[in-house]
Amino acid sequence: MPEVDTCKRPDNEVNYDNDHIHAVNNATSSNDAMPPLVQQIKENSLSILSSYLEGLFASCDDLFFDLSSRAANNNEQNLYFESMRELRIKKNGVITKCRQHIEQCFLDCTQPTQNTNSIDNNPTTLEDGLSLVQDDEIEQNVAINSMVSKARLNNQGTLYQLTTRLDYLIQGNTITPNNNPIDPQQICQSFTRACELLEINIKAKIILYKQFDRLAISRLAGLYVNTNDLLINAGIIPNIAQAMKNPHQTPSTAHSARHDENIPQETIVQTPVTLDELSHLLASIRTLGISSIPNYQAYSANPGPVMSGEELLATISLLQQQLPARSENHQTDVDIRQLIESVLSASNPTAPQAVKETDDDVINLVAMFFDFVLDDRNLPVSMQALISRLQIPILKIALKDKSFFNNSNHPARKLVNRLAETSIGLDDSGDLSKDKTYQRVVRIVQDITESTTEDNALFSRKLKELEKFIALNQHRSSLIEKRISQAAEGKAKTEGAKRATQILLMEKLKSALLPATISSFLIDQWQQLLIITHLKHGEDSPEWLDAVQLIQDLTWACHPQEDEKSKQRLDKIKDHLMTRINTGLNLVINTDEERSDISQRIENIINNAQQGNAEHVAKQPLTPVQAAALGHPPGAGTKSWVDMSAVERQQTRYKKLTYEYIKKAEELPLNTWLSYEDNKDGRTLRCKLSSKIEASDSYIFVNRFGFKVLEKSRKDFAYDMQKNRAEPLTSEPLFERAMSRITGNLKQANSQPGKPA
Repeated sequence: MPEVDTCKRPDNEVNYDNDHIHAVNNATSSNDAMPPLVQQIKENSLSILSSYLEGLFASCDDLFFDLSSRAANNNEQNLYFESMRELRIKKNGVITKCRQHIEQCFLDCTQPTQNTNSIDNNPTTLEDGLSLVQDDEIEQNVAINSMVSKARLNNQGTLYQLTTRLDYLIQGNTITPNNNPIDPQQICQSFTRACELLEINIKAKIILYKQFDRLAISRLAGLYVNTNDLLINAGIIPNIAQAMKNPHQTPSTAHSARHDENIPQETIVQTPVTLDELSHLLASIRTLGISSIPNYQAYSANPGPVMSGEELLATISLLQQQLPARSENHQTDVDIRQLIESVLSASNPTAPQAVKETDDDVINLVAMFFDFVLDDRNLPVSMQALISRLQIPILKIALKDKSFFNNSNHPARKLVNRLAETSIGLDDSGDLSKDKTYQRVVRIVQDITESTTEDNALFSRKLKELEKFIALNQHRSSLIEKRISQAAEGKAKTEGAKRATQILLMEKLKSALLPATISSFLIDQWQQLLIITHLKHGEDSPEWLDAVQLIQDLTWACHPQEDEKSKQRLDKIKDHLMTRINTGLNLVINTDEERSDISQRIENIINNAQQGNAEHVAKQPLTPVQAAALGHPPGAGTKSWVDMSAVERQQTRYKKLTYEYIKKAEELPLNTWLSYEDNKDGRTLRCKLSSKIEASDSYIFVNRFGFKVLEKSRKDFAYDMQKNRAEPLTSEPLFERAMSRITGNLKQANSQPGKPA
């Protein structure tokens, strides 16, 4: 190995980003406008991150030196050695440039005229998901993106608090995770940009990023805790626990309510749009004309006398009793609009009675809600119809209790949301008469529809019944799901160990001419030992390195030695070599006779080589059977596009896979439900992302019972998302989604008079 050059490159050989240098050179004047607390946070953060980077480069120096000393060939040795040398030379430049980018992030977030930091606008950053990228770029981007996602997940609470407090502190700008200067995304982007100074192979760069994750990003928790403590001690939103109870609240929404910390929690979690606001929108529509929104019925404008709320409820209940018993088919047998028209027209069909405007609003909003239910792709068709049978009970509850639309804790709303959540994984193609969950929902819906009272307690009882049933089933399915994930993890690790072992042996043996006995031993017995060692101890363990070293020692020992020095070395290591071989054979062979036979034949070959008897050490290349045992069948290779089948051509189209979907697949949270079109039979499955197996880079999808229904590689899954074969289903509660859509439609109708919403 050549001698390591420890000298430093002159500063003028390191090319810095001129824009950022210029920005940082002007930082002094900008610091005057930066709040003192933000300035202190910046200095503390840069100090901590600089120490992390110093430790990172020291660790990488040792790591690359170790990897180069254990390299399998000269090319690999040179790769690690040159990477080590490059890091030594440019370490200070990378740290300096990383600091500059983070400083720029602090400057950007305090400038009222800027919305995002400058790094986000660079075409090479993580945010660029629309252009096609090369495999190396995808690999690098995915590594960084994984780092960001993991760090954000591990520090979710403290990051939320920190972003909210910075948003309060910094006036003129809204602080979000995408421009928080010390969010993992900004730190990782700064380091990535700084690493553009390094001229190293992608393999070495990925190793560097993994070390950055281990030695810097995984230690950010302390930085966030210290920064939050600093802000709390300065009186910046000392109590943020109430806002944290709402996981969907973002720092920007907290910013608008920063002085409302004394509001009761029950008020904070209410639906953003109240009945009064919705009524105002509906009143505007009545003024504009009801044609501005489809299916709207202005019952308050009827020519007949106004029916009181009490009479309206009593009449609806009377009609409800007269409805025929509901069957379990998938048809909706009640329509609110028809029901109300019949109620109001009962006394005089030519001049139907009117209702109060508040009752008019409630009727139309409930009708719009169930229109949404019947059009919601997140719900299976069978459940759309089943939930829609609750139209009359929900209408009666909403007419009697006007807080229904304002209170997200209303038992009727909670039950509807829970029914929708329970059904998200239901498979319509199965026999629903044997589906216990569906039948339980049918029973709950029937019990409610057969009751003629407007009783909140009934919804509460049915909600508890459903929760108890779900808890029992979820416990069972979670146990199955856990076993499935563990089995997949174990299988992936085994396959990874086999693959690493096969690659190693093929690399060692592809050009070596060895006696047949030695080749057979390495492929048939030692390969098993390598797999066991890899699984038990890992690829960086002394046990693995010793097992690999034995291959090199044995390969050398079975060749005749010409010079005296080599003969002396062989004589010195032979006994220890045979001891290591026998120890390994004891782990992979059960019978003493077979172990003894293999050991004796190997020892005979070494003795013949030691004595210089080349004629007794016949050497030959690997046979086709041996090559196949290493996972490389003879004749295998890359086909041309012309020679590929349609399936093979489809597989090669990963080159056209945009990073946008790689990123989406990488960021998709566990337990997300999807509508997935299965390529095998064209069926559309409803399945849940259960686990991401790092060892095999694969995703496991299960059904609602916890059983595996699909396993996809990350690229396969990203490609299916790109082709709209895999579409995530939202986890947002049904009622909240419906009200959001209805509000949007009403606002659109008001902003564009005469046009349908």
